[in-house]
Parts: sequence; structure tokens; C-alpha cells
Amino acid sequence: MRGFLSQGGALSWLVVVCLATGTSSAHAQSLPAPWIGADVGSPVLSGSATAASDTFTVSGSGSDIGGSSDQFYFVYRPMQGDFEIVARVASLKASEALAKAGVMVRGSLAANAQHAFVGATNRKGWVFVRRMTEGASTDSDGPSQNNGVPGWVRLVREGDLLSAYLSRDGSAWTLLGSETIAMGSTMYVGLAVTSRSVSKTARATFSNVAVSPLSGDNQPPTVSISSPASGTSFTDPSSITITAAASDSDGTVSRVAFYSGSTLIGTDDTSPFSAVWSSPPAGDHILTAVATDNGGATGTSAPVAISVSGSTNGLPSVAITSPASGATFTAPATISVAASASDADGTVRRVDFYQGTTLIGSDRTAPYTASWSNVAAGSYTLTAVARDNAGETRRSAAVSVTVTSGNQAPSVAVTSPASGAKFTAPATITVAASASDADGTVSRVDFYQGTTLIGSDTTAPYGVTWSSVPAGTYTLTARARDDDGATRASAGVSITVSATSNQLPSVSLTSPANGATFTAPASITLAASASDPDGTVAGVDFYTGTQLIGSDTTAPYTGSWSNVAAGTYSLTAIARDDRGASRTSASVTITVGGVVRGTTLAFTPSADHATSVTSYSVALRRSTDAVTATPVASRDLGKPAVVNSEIAVDISALVDPLPSGSYYAVVTAIGSGGAAASAPSPSFTK
Repeated sequence: MRGFLSQGGALSWLVVVCLATGTSSAHAQSLPAPWIGADVGSPVLSGSATAASDTFTVSGSGSDIGGSSDQFYFVYRPMQGDFEIVARVASLKASEALAKAGVMVRGSLAANAQHAFVGATNRKGWVFVRRMTEGASTDSDGPSQNNGVPGWVRLVREGDLLSAYLSRDGSAWTLLGSETIAMGSTMYVGLAVTSRSVSKTARATFSNVAVSPLSGDNQPPTVSISSPASGTSFTDPSSITITAAASDSDGTVSRVAFYSGSTLIGTDDTSPFSAVWSSPPAGDHILTAVATDNGGATGTSAPVAISVSGSTNGLPSVAITSPASGATFTAPATISVAASASDADGTVRRVDFYQGTTLIGSDRTAPYTASWSNVAAGSYTLTAVARDNAGETRRSAAVSVTVTSGNQAPSVAVTSPASGAKFTAPATITVAASASDADGTVSRVDFYQGTTLIGSDTTAPYGVTWSSVPAGTYTLTARARDDDGATRASAGVSITVSATSNQLPSVSLTSPANGATFTAPASITLAASASDPDGTVAGVDFYTGTQLIGSDTTAPYTGSWSNVAAGTYSLTAIARDDRGASRTSASVTITVGGVVRGTTLAFTPSADHATSVTSYSVALRRSTDAVTATPVASRDLGKPAVVNSEIAVDISALVDPLPSGSYYAVVTAIGSGGAAASAPSPSFTK
């Protein structure tokens, strides 16, 4: 971009900058082969994906997965034959309740292709969506309330039969539905995310992602226990380390699980594979190891027999009593962990509390507790270890807890009408509110009379018009909803609509006089007289045209208008009475003289001006300000026409009100891919 600013022909500057407006649809992604990420259905906002091992983070926008055409972001791989895809939907962050994240099998990458999808909605449960033929409308089962994310989903393809399953733990599966859908020899299978909004994105995390053929082509892994040796004896209390060697001839080993009989001791997903069995009970035990490969096939080791002899000192008993397994908390969490512990042949000396292998705290006195503070979002495993007076220990069964990302509710207040305001039926009442969100954005404000919805607004300033209001007493509230779904209601505002007539107030401008002249930059004091024959004057508002200059609620009613540029203006005053009625005064015309300096901003448009740029804006800063500082003046230029390969815009209304000093300008191009700014111009003096 080349740009220059001229003021009265006395100043010019030249900037050369490459303005990256993000017109490319390239996606930020880091995916291992053979995974590919792409938008389906050309959503306005591009999606992206990253992966680490079998965990994927996928962001996508789009109108929906449904109807006769889809819009979403797809992380996929081509597949042939019979197969299944399994994934755990660990999280879904979106503003729309029906935003979706799940697994999909698709006939092609066309927006109207036949497909089967099973996944989570943001706040409505789980769905099974499918399109049987290209271009047809979808069928859907759900949403079905089932505790929401996290959860496991699975699609199985056998011939033309597609079956959708749901699980809470990845082991016990519930069939949501099946459908016969004819697809080509090559299908596209993977992870799909849609925000169900063309202007926002949704973000989902998938773990334990696995795609496995059903044809039997995948060879199972081999595994053997290398330690302890069969026949080894241990003395209670013991801590036994079990190790195993595992390999896969046509892939990789993703996990090894260790068992005593049918009881799981532990798992390891990294070679060398091992698990520690703490305080095994006295007796004979049969150990096995089960390896799972990257295709989902499993192999079991030969059994290893060991024995554990009892000791003269009985082990203490211990169990976590709080929190319950599966409990959820909001980050940053403070979690109180409690345990019960006893020793049949002695006393409990201490109970230690652990998160994984990390000590949280210890307690020597019953009831045994520890406080775990500032816990970040994540999934955790808690255990308690009791130690008796002879030094023997026993570890409790594990308790799993989840800490979710915290979201602060937005704040909201009704700003108009004021509490106690009065109106005359049939009234037309403008209800306005201010709303903000400390850790996100406000997506909508709903306005209520009692429990009845009056209307909604998605854009600040938030307001609705309530028409034909009959006589009565009403309580108005506003409820703000943020981009994460949290809501908060405002305090109530009481108003009265009277069935009796209300006489309008009277008002007239007493200063300045009609025809008065001033010199720019002018400071003009406005004054008005106002009265109400059947009530009181609540306030007087002063206007130039439709622009509010100021208000006064106490007689004598005045307003101050500063830094008035040269021009001709029409002034009026509007008086409001205690019942909300208003009357506008006769207008007064004034003239502000002086030289209006011509200030022109000219620049070469972005290279993708015609295809992607939607608008430009200009920001003025003091010469001593950094480019990150708040501008002293700014303006949306829209998308002006290009004349002789250049755009020129008069910004005198932006420059003239500025105090004397030295300034520079920055022009920003805004497009479908984002926004980018020019380098600062050389300084100019005003």
C-alpha cells in the first residue's frame, strides 16, 4: 500500500507497506499423515486443526451439519472396505447450543454428500445425523440428553450399513442407531466440527482417536511379561514392578495394560512398558499383559504365576470418601479431599493424598483431609495412602475427577427507562441495557417484562422497542448471555403505564438566539425554559439535528457544546415530563464561521481490494504515541471507490476537532481473513 496525507497542500507523506488482509483460505494445521484438514461447504470463517499423538484439537465454523447441505471443518483420511472410527469428545467450546463435534463417514467432500455423523452438541446432548443420498435432507436422532461431554463416540461401517454408538467410558457402548447408506469404494472418515454460526467458531478436543479396519488385515501385537519371573515369591506388604516387552509387525503398540486375574493393575503407553502393583494381597496371583496396537487389535501375554505371603502385621485400610469418582469442578478449583482409614492391629499414623504421583497433602488426625488449591482444567486421578504404626502402607482405590475451564457470567443493567418512570397507554417504551463480559463477549441480551420476553438484541448498544403497552405496573429486566453460554439477569426496573391522559410539557430555546453567529472552533452555551401543566419536567435534552449535545434535569436547563466546527446548525430542545411524554421546541438556526481546512487521506488500495477487502479505517495518534496506543481519533472509511489506482477520503471532520499538535496516521484494511495496518505515516502538524 502507498499512502499520503495532505492538509491544505502543505504536507505530504509516503508509506510503502505490504498489507496482508488474509484473503487466502489456507488453514493453520499440523496434522500427521495420512490425516488432512479442510473446510466443507465453504464456511465464511476458515477452520484449523492440530494433533499430538491420538489427540486432536479442531476449530470449525459453518451453518450446521444437516439439511440438504453442510458447512463444517473436517479432519479426515480416505478409507476403503469395512472399518470403525472411535474418539473421545473431551471438550467442546462454542456459543451456540447446537454446535456439534463428533466422528463422520462421508461419501465425498462435497457439501451435499451422503454421510453419517455421531457426536456431541454444545449443551443439548448427543445426535446421530445422516444423509442417505446426495443432496437429500438429513435425518436425525437426538439431541439425546446423556450428561454431555466428555464422552466416547463410534461409527462402524460394514458394507452399506453405518452404525452409531455412544459410551461414557470407551468400554460399554450403546447403539444410537443404524442406517443403510450406499457410498463409493473410497470414503472419507474423520473428525467434524461445526459452530452452527457463520460468524463464530467452535473448538473441540478429541482424544483416543483410532481408525481400524474390520477386514482382519491388521495383525495383532505380541507381548510378554519380562519381570517378575514366573514362580517369584514376595512378602506382604510388597510393591511389585511388572514390565513387559511388546511389538507390532504392521504398526505400533499404543498401550499395554497389566492384570492380576481380571483386575486391572495399571497401563502404560510408552516403551519400556511397566506398572507398579502396590500392596498386593497375600495369596497366589496370575499376571498377564494385554497390548493394543494403533489399529485397535490386541494381544495377550502368557500368564506369569507369583505368590505373596502374609506378614505378621496387617495392613491398614483406606478409602477416599470425598470427592466422589466422576465429580466435576470449575477452574481454578479448590478441591477438598477426605479419606477414612483404620488399622485392625494397630493405629493409623498418617494418610497421604496424591494426584497421580504428586503429593497433595498429609494428615495425621482423623478425619483425614487435604485441600488442593488452584487446580487447572484437566482430568485427574486421586488416591490416599494410609501408613500404620508399624510402617506398613496401603493405597486406596483411585477416584477420577474433572476440572473444566471456568467461565464468568456477564454483567448487565437496564439503563432506560429509569425505575419509577411513568407512561400513558397505549405506550411505546424503548428499553435499553448495558452489558459486558470479563472473559469473553456478550452474544445476546434478552429483555423481559416479568417472565414475558419483549425482544432480543445481539449488538451493542442493546435495546428493544415495546409497543402498545396497556395500562399497568410492570417490572423490566434484561438477561445477558455470553459466548460460552453463561447468563445473568439485571436488577428489575419498575414502571407505570397510566390509562389517564397526560398533557405534554412546553419548551423553548432561550439561547442562543435564532440567526446567531460564532467563530470556529466555537464553544456555545444552550439554554431553555420548560414547564409541565400536569406534572414535572424530568429533563431537557439539547440537539443539533439528530445529535444529542447534552441534557439537564434541573432548571435553569442548560447545555454546553464545545469545539464546534464551521458550518450552519439547527438546534432544538426536547422536554420530557415525569410520565415520559416529550415535546420538541421550535428550532434555532446558528452559523459558525471560520476557515475549514481541507484534509485528505489518500492511499493505494490493498491488492485484494476487489475480492476480499470489506472496508478500511483510519486512526490518528499523537507523534509521541506508540502504534499500540489508543487513537486520539478514528473513523470507519467504508470501502471508497478507487480512482486512478488510488483512494482519497476527506477526513477534515476527524482532524479539525483535534487540539494543536503533531500527529501521524495509520490505515487498516479489513477483509475476510482478518485485518492488517499500514506503517505509521510521517508526522503532520495541526
